Amino acid sequence: ALALGSYRIADVPAAKTIAANDIDAEARRLKRTGANISGHRLPLFFPTAAYPPGREPLPVYAAAVALTLFGPSNTPAQVSTMVLGAVNVMLMYLVARRLFERHLVALSAAVFLLLSPVHVIYTRSGDNALYPVPFVLAWLWCLPTLMRQPTAAGVVLVGVLLGIGTYTHPSALVFMPILLLLTGSIIWRDERRMTLAVS
Repeated sequence: ALALGSYRIADVPAAKTIAANDIDAEARRLKRTGANISGHRLPLFFPTAAYPPGREPLPVYAAAVALTLFGPSNTPAQVSTMVLGAVNVMLMYLVARRLFERHLVALSAAVFLLLSPVHVIYTRSGDNALYPVPFVLAWLWCLPTLMRQPTAAGVVLVGVLLGIGTYTHPSALVFMPILLLLTGSIIWRDERRMTLAVS
């Protein structure tokens, strides 16, 4: 996954998105000074001229970590999304393995994700659109266990995953709470069914 994501990364894509450029600039400033371009130390959001409400923190902090781990780069946002793409492929394998309990099916699902054009494009783009995916996949990995035997620890884990996931992309502010409500409704339905069966 990393080999595919990093192949000729400097040449393709030819131009980065506005979000990727903002994330790169903020990550470089954050690594150098510990503050965003506006001068706020370790901010929660990163307001930019292109996006005044502020870029979500996870892509910026991930790009700053990429700069720290992999050294100076013209494309820290792309380096972080390449790593994220590899994590997504691994999580897809784990989710499919848990759902279908067959190695070949899980491997096929991971390969399909790895080679899907949208995933390849966003893995290489440095854009923040890829960041909610690992949180959704982790939620899917937890869901079968919660459906079989809901525990407080499992519910808290799902809540934390989806809570952190809201800081990945503007759409996640809507999507992650919907997944949390869906999880609650599944657990409530299963608990109610078990109560009715016992009575």
